[in-house]
Amino acid sequence: MNWIFCAGMMRSGSTLQFQLTSSIVEHAGMGRRLPYSPESESEFESLREQHAGDRQTKVIKAHRCTTAHHALALQQQAKVVYTYRDIRDVAVSAMKKFDKTLYEIIDSYWLEQALADYRKWTSVPDVLISKYENMVANIAQEAERINQFTGAHLAGQTVQEIAADFTLERQRIAEFRRGLNRPVDAAEIVFHPIEQLHHNHIDDGAVGKWQDQLSATEIFYLDSKFGDWLLETGYHTPASLQASLQPHSLPDAVELTHLWQHALQAEINRSMMLSAELDAERAAVLQLQASIKQIKHDSQGLNGLLNRLVPRRVKHG
Repeated sequence: MNWIFCAGMMRSGSTLQFQLTSSIVEHAGMGRRLPYSPESESEFESLREQHAGDRQTKVIKAHRCTTAHHALALQQQAKVVYTYRDIRDVAVSAMKKFDKTLYEIIDSYWLEQALADYRKWTSVPDVLISKYENMVANIAQEAERINQFTGAHLAGQTVQEIAADFTLERQRIAEFRRGLNRPVDAAEIVFHPIEQLHHNHIDDGAVGKWQDQLSATEIFYLDSKFGDWLLETGYHTPASLQASLQPHSLPDAVELTHLWQHALQAEINRSMMLSAELDAERAAVLQLQASIKQIKHDSQGLNGLLNRLVPRRVKHG
């Protein structure tokens, strides 16, 4: 096994997990981080080809769980380090980082994709799952969990020192020194490949900001859409979810209708995109089949020509 995927949910401390995991693996002499985050099937396959002969452990960060990522992890050829967070706080954090409204977050399909990836990443056999709230409350404990999970088995003091390098305060200093906290144009990409920090990356990390940052209607929408997952992960109890979804808690039915309309349109857009991708894949398969048929035809013609050109040997008794 020579891959470790730091595959946490977006805006959920996945970069912190990547930094801790990479540092631990590198200190132990097991391998190194790769300064690239492949998010598509082709990108990851290209990365695998580049490092095909490398037997050292390679640590990468990847939010999306592509078929290739998933297959490798299911075959236990890769370990997965995963963190998740209250999806309502994920929404608020994304709204702040990307300067978007909840409507725009809904249009992007990020939240649905995050939960789809959650299901895939957490279904593999060799996975370390961390709850964001627990991780940020005790980074040293998280570092020790990663130390044991990766098989690095570094001394406790070394692990403590690694954890101390990635406190919120030190992360903000690193962000400032690299100019990642400065205002940039929306189209400009500012990214540090080693630490995986990018523009406006470090928030205050507070838990439960959704309660103050979202309107009552937005909370109602998220609770109704993601209620099952919030129950499953302990962010809601049956009683608290039921109370949240009571009609008296809904102040603006018009706003809620608009939110659901955006969600429906996002689903339609997503379906159309997937349909187009499927059509493209079918066309590629048909083209490949046609090419194979042509090769077979050409091969038969070549064999026939060779049979005519090469004299047959006659056996004499």
